[in-house]
Amino acid sequence: METNRFQSLVRQDYEYMRRAISLCISYRARELLLMQSVEGHAIQGDGAFKETVCVLKTRGGRKRKVYLKEQREPLKFPETTIDDVVNALGHDTAAIKEERQQPITAVIDFFHRLMAGEQLTSYTDRNGKPLFGMTFLEGMRLENPAHTIIGGYFGGRMDKYIGWRQESEKVYGVQTGGGECIGINRRKAKEAGIALEQLATKEHTQEEVAALIAKGILCWDVESGPDIVSGYVRCKQGFGTSDDLAVLLAGRLFSYDAAIGLFLADAIDTWDKYVPFIHKSGQDEKLGEEICGQAASISKNVPQFRLPAKEEVLKFIALIAESNYDVMTSSSQRYFLQVPRYSKQCAIESYINYIRTWERGSEMHVGHPLSGLSNHGMFDRFEAKCEQLYN
Repeated sequence: METNRFQSLVRQDYEYMRRAISLCISYRARELLLMQSVEGHAIQGDGAFKETVCVLKTRGGRKRKVYLKEQREPLKFPETTIDDVVNALGHDTAAIKEERQQPITAVIDFFHRLMAGEQLTSYTDRNGKPLFGMTFLEGMRLENPAHTIIGGYFGGRMDKYIGWRQESEKVYGVQTGGGECIGINRRKAKEAGIALEQLATKEHTQEEVAALIAKGILCWDVESGPDIVSGYVRCKQGFGTSDDLAVLLAGRLFSYDAAIGLFLADAIDTWDKYVPFIHKSGQDEKLGEEICGQAASISKNVPQFRLPAKEEVLKFIALIAESNYDVMTSSSQRYFLQVPRYSKQCAIESYINYIRTWERGSEMHVGHPLSGLSNHGMFDRFEAKCEQLYN
């Protein structure tokens, strides 16, 4: 890695986003989240890693100077981890990991309190602050805790390939693909000639994954550190699923509380990528397993709660599979929470308002800028597929 160049671009990218991007989230949470966006830009050659640069030139023989933009080729660093970004920014990696774990712990505690039957009426932690610092949750009333738990359950199942996406592919003929979040020993992977990009993009059988675990290249339930980083091993190529559609579908099948519950599980999945301890399959999937394992007691504590059957989850995954659609996007947490230029709300607010009223509101862009998809376009595709699968 070209250390000096990498550090310079990381800082440029991060500082630009801090200045230019508005998110429906607290100031500090925004800083922590944008560090993860820089990682993606470095891997893909996006943001400051590909932007045009301004070069100072003179026109003719005159002294007046003008700025002319020159396009720079995307510069990619495919082996980048959030650890590299945090180090380049000059922060303490252990402190940042712990700071990112705190809101996850608060959200899991929130779900545990709901599961125990505590009568919560807002999406706040024990200190009265909105979960994950999400400002759109301020004043949002929690009306149906059973639905919030169910949303968390769907959110903890929909990304798991083995046993869930894999079976949905067989039943419904969709092409989701998927894999596992896992710890990677960077030193051992490098010694074996295995790149992080290769693990994330190349298909791996269960036998191959087991062999990599046996060699200590992949690992679960371990402390993260300079050598051990959170990564991804792909089991099957595919088009993925749309988290935007997942939020909308949870809201349609149940209520906006289910949509928020699912969105919180999705946020856990994002923040979990850089924390002190790497859990098997991630803390969002662990939450889904807890809800499943405690379904009987939850039903006693929360009378309206009913654990969705496996068939319901497989059907849910089928509708949100991107292979179903001509154009689709799956927003990252950043794009869910980003307020686009000329708009007064972020995408997740637009979706929650739509679910609550079934009115579309003002049109706005959603997802990655290159998706070319508006919230109204999302609603059109969502409604058509719901009509096909659920009516």
